[in-house]
Amino acid sequence: KLYYYRGLLNILYKQYEDAKFNLGKAGQTDSEGTIKSIAEKMLGAFAAFDVSEGAQETYRRALLAKALSEVNEHNLAIQVVYDVLEENPQYRDAWIILGYSYLNLGKYFDAISSLEKALEIDPSKPETLYFLGITQKKQGEYGKAINNLEIAVRNGFEPKPAAYKELAESYMQNDEYEKAVMYYEKLIEADKTNMDAFIKAIWI
Repeated sequence: KLYYYRGLLNILYKQYEDAKFNLGKAGQTDSEGTIKSIAEKMLGAFAAFDVSEGAQETYRRALLAKALSEVNEHNLAIQVVYDVLEENPQYRDAWIILGYSYLNLGKYFDAISSLEKALEIDPSKPETLYFLGITQKKQGEYGKAINNLEIAVRNGFEPKPAAYKELAESYMQNDEYEKAVMYYEKLIEADKTNMDAFIKAIWI
């Protein structure tokens, strides 16, 4: 783990060659395999940047921030993504990463603020609408959550079963039981192994 945390600090301070070395060593010395998979994801972000001709530094930082958020290093992802937003306040995906990280840290006000900024830049991005809907659902704003989740589905959000589940639960909390059943049925159709959805649909 020492190499892994060194690698994360290297990313924070933009010491990229050192980061690659330490993350590589972290993967090689991990006997259980948990750190290895995380290190490989971070190294994948470096590789994606290296094959992007003419890409700017903000793109590398955004790739690293996204990878950090995907491995639940949300506090570090936030610090890295702020570098991107200082350079380019209109970077839509950076706002989405920021909102996603705040959501996972339970900082819902900051998550909504970040995701609404992403929505101003691009009102159609399904991931923005989905994460915004989830955040509003967690705050008990079921009507708003339903609206954004419905638009996310219409705009092609994937994986659809995840959105169907959030919509079914939101409609149920909003006392709209017919709509809840409809989305549980959609969820069952999309994922026939989901017994929980089957039981809830029958219960309603």
